[in-house]
Amino acid sequence: MSPDTEHAPRRTLPEPFVLLVSGDCGLTEALALRFREERLVHETVQTARRALAIVGQRQPALVLLDTDLPDADGFEVCRRLRGHSRVPIIMVSDRIAEVDRIVGFELGADDYVCKPCSVRELTCRVKAVSRRSWAPPEDTDGFSGPIVVGEIRIDPLTKQVTRNGEPVALKQREYALLWFLVRHPGQPFTRQMLLDAVWGPTFEGTPRTVDVHICELREKLERNRRNPRYLRTAPRFGYLFEDPGGGTAH
Repeated sequence: MSPDTEHAPRRTLPEPFVLLVSGDCGLTEALALRFREERLVHETVQTARRALAIVGQRQPALVLLDTDLPDADGFEVCRRLRGHSRVPIIMVSDRIAEVDRIVGFELGADDYVCKPCSVRELTCRVKAVSRRSWAPPEDTDGFSGPIVVGEIRIDPLTKQVTRNGEPVALKQREYALLWFLVRHPGQPFTRQMLLDAVWGPTFEGTPRTVDVHICELREKLERNRRNPRYLRTAPRFGYLFEDPGGGTAH
């Protein structure tokens, strides 16, 4: 049997579907069983090569990515996926050190789960991230049109962001963090408040996760990330989004 044998039928699966990438047969079999019980459409592969090919061809709604693969490092796979796709990624790893979790988030993971992990909890995390990913475009928190603040324009219908008319490629979590802050202009939030609002109260990461994402947003949106105009630091508190013109976002 090929190492890339898929647990789901060999056909083009209807969207949305979860792509499970792992060489851990025990984990994939347990997850496949649980996914079937939860009616989560899924496909399972064991190698990075097949995973990258599937994402390039069919764009799954979520990738559950094991860091331990037979033909590549899962962190490298995450980096390569983020080079061309905003697909949500949940990493599963036996690397439990904080530095490894931070690297995962810096590479673009939306969640990071350490082994050994509960199949039930992991399935819940998949469903939680999936709900955010598959939300209908009209779910825009009451905003019917683009928001423009200075050089930045955000279209909540398409989730497209531009700066001076140029498209800005944001990861899913970067967009979610920006959108949350923009909806509350001038209001400071602690790192924990942002974790709860954007990552969810069950997220087990550290406040450092927020710092990493703010740095990434500043790099992409600010003229000078060391002296930001929009994504400001609230000293000894956290972060806020500010309109440098003093106007109202519209």
